[in-house]
Amino acid sequence: MNLGDTFDEDLDGKRIGEQQKRVCRFMADGEWHRLRDIARATDDPEASVSARIRGLDAIEGKHEARRVKGLERRGVWEYRWVREPRQLGLFES
Repeated sequence: MNLGDTFDEDLDGKRIGEQQKRVCRFMADGEWHRLRDIARATDDPEASVSARIRGLDAIEGKHEARRVKGLERRGVWEYRWVREPRQLGLFES
């Protein structure tokens, strides 16, 4: 997974890895979730959660997004992960 030119493994690796695990665990149910609800459940910033959702595609499966009916004009989206993770060690403590 390419995390960009500003990514520093020593400074960012553990933090981003832990965020990815929390998002994976929360979204493994395959249900639709709003960004704010994922952020609240994982205690991570919405911007970070959004990036970790895109990172789900690199692990296995893909994420889907759709506009929330009735809130289209406000730009509210829901996300779900359509396949469970199979990366070794992803859910190890």
